[in-house]
Amino acid sequence: MQDKNIRNTVFANRLRSFMASKSLTQMQLQEMSGVSQGAISDYLKGKSEPKAAALYQLSRIFGVTIVFREWIVTLKPTHKQTPS
Repeated sequence: MQDKNIRNTVFANRLRSFMASKSLTQMQLQEMSGVSQGAISDYLKGKSEPKAAALYQLSRIFGVTIVFREWIVTLKPTHKQTPS
């Protein structure tokens, strides 16, 4: 149970950070992603984490990569490589 709480907290913090970087409210994110405002609220409170379809929508909105490391699923900024 503790692992799940840590996982949800990590995701919540990352999502909150990405929302702040784009100045998005929960309502705006809901409209852009199709994920319910209740689900977004639960993610931000650390009550749950998104399923694959919601993760995909969120990653597209924020232009990030979905990263699966051990038991943590999070969103990471996509670093564009500059041509040499």
